[in-house]
Amino acid sequence: MNLRVYLDTNIYCRPFDDWSQLRIALEAEAVLRLWQIVEEGKITCLCSKLIRLELSKMPLFKLQEVKKFIQFVDEDIPYSNDIKKLAKKIIKVAKIPTYDALHVSFAAHGQADLFLTCDDDILRKSSNIEELLKSENSTLAILNPIQFIQNY
Repeated sequence: MNLRVYLDTNIYCRPFDDWSQLRIALEAEAVLRLWQIVEEGKITCLCSKLIRLELSKMPLFKLQEVKKFIQFVDEDIPYSNDIKKLAKKIIKVAKIPTYDALHVSFAAHGQADLFLTCDDDILRKSSNIEELLKSENSTLAILNPIQFIQNY
């Protein structure tokens, strides 16, 4: 069985950010390696309408590049009231913005094994979020793409 992975919007964009900062360069390299693994069919890549909405708002030059990756999405998670309810719980526990909580909620409801993000706020609060998700019968783990590649 393939690993099921939900990618935060910033993962799609990271390879097209300014590589002059070491962290961004390392994350971008990790994301490019991740996409190779996805292309090889070793990971099931999950997506949502929220990802597609956020991507549609980015500059055209980035959107054209990101479309190369979005074609490898295996499954779209449909929006539901359960996703909204879980997102509200995540906001209450972790005090993260609504869209971030919704992404985590989509990942959990899509039965993702991993939620990959470059968002420091989510990563700092990942243990609190993961603890809440366990109480909701989700085993979702939250990682930075560098952590993922190091452990894959």
